[in-house]
Amino acid sequence: MVCDIYTPNDLRIVMETARRNPSPYFVKQIKHTDFKTMSTSRFNSIRPGRKAGDSVVTQLSHIHYTSTGQILYKVFHENEDWRNLPVRIANIAKEEVKWKPMYTSRLKITKRKYDDLQYMKKVLPTKDHIFYDKLVHE
Repeated sequence: MVCDIYTPNDLRIVMETARRNPSPYFVKQIKHTDFKTMSTSRFNSIRPGRKAGDSVVTQLSHIHYTSTGQILYKVFHENEDWRNLPVRIANIAKEEVKWKPMYTSRLKITKRKYDDLQYMKKVLPTKDHIFYDKLVHE
């Protein structure tokens, strides 16, 4: 499939329609509110192994943080089962773990980047201009 991508929404559409069988891909759009700070994490490390030959952080393909403070991981892909992260737990009570927002508002782009994107609108479809107009900037 060949198409033009001007906004993140265009990219989402391409990814969702990239496969029909067995089912279309599910794409979850994320916002700044989806990022949480890990400073109160019960885990000192996310390394899945402890000895030579065990998996290392750079081999992780999926990490899932549960609301109970548990961390699950996969080293490969979809067909693999989720595994508990085998690490030492810090001395923090489960009740003390609060996933605080990492960002309180959308991140700003620089004024220069914003100006460059505004200049670029000359070659973009008019329907996409609103996306670039609403970008938060310095």
